[in-house]
Amino acid sequence: MSSSDVNQVEFPWWRKALTLLGFPIIHGEVKWLDLRVYHVVVVSLLCLISIPTLGDRGAIERFGFVAADPMRDFGITFLTPFFLHAGWFHLLGNLYFLILFGNRATLLLSPARYLTLIIGALVFGNLLHAVFATDPTIPCIGASDAISGIIAFYCLAVPQQKMTIFLIFRFITIPAWVFFFFWLGIQVLGFSEQSAGLTDTSYAAHLGGMLTGLFTWISWKSSGQVHV
Repeated sequence: MSSSDVNQVEFPWWRKALTLLGFPIIHGEVKWLDLRVYHVVVVSLLCLISIPTLGDRGAIERFGFVAADPMRDFGITFLTPFFLHAGWFHLLGNLYFLILFGNRATLLLSPARYLTLIIGALVFGNLLHAVFATDPTIPCIGASDAISGIIAFYCLAVPQQKMTIFLIFRFITIPAWVFFFFWLGIQVLGFSEQSAGLTDTSYAAHLGGMLTGLFTWISWKSSGQVHV
């Protein structure tokens, strides 16, 4: 773990500003020509559907995942919360992590595996939310469980990838595997607060997504496609 590397790498001011707000930086750029079409489609759909429904109570109640009635509308609400967000910060935060980690994950995963990871993380995340929801009648929304799966997969697939975070009033550069356990610790702490009824955020859903990312990494590694 180092605090000097960030001073040797030139990052745009806006990336440093985002890091001050808790958003990590991954060293190295993904060129536009390397972006996968299916990832661009996922990001575009998230924007096109989420923006018109931001904070729309009717849409949230209609298409959010309700733990008390998980199979309503033939189970489609396991997936539709991906496109529902409470506000701009919720959406933009999820977009940042989806673009940051998703861009890189698609360089390792085929379209089928990438979409399976997203869908699996959504389903398993909502299942864990249903198990641990303190109020099963409140709709659960957001793409965080799917993105948690992508984060977990990427950090485990390229554990030595350098990342920078802002912690204890300084920039710190760490490998991806350290970030994974740091992020996991935050989710576990949040889960304990959720269990105590201290937060409305479903950290159980995040952990469900993380487990899906873990299973995806194990499957990817055992398939012999490891080339990083």
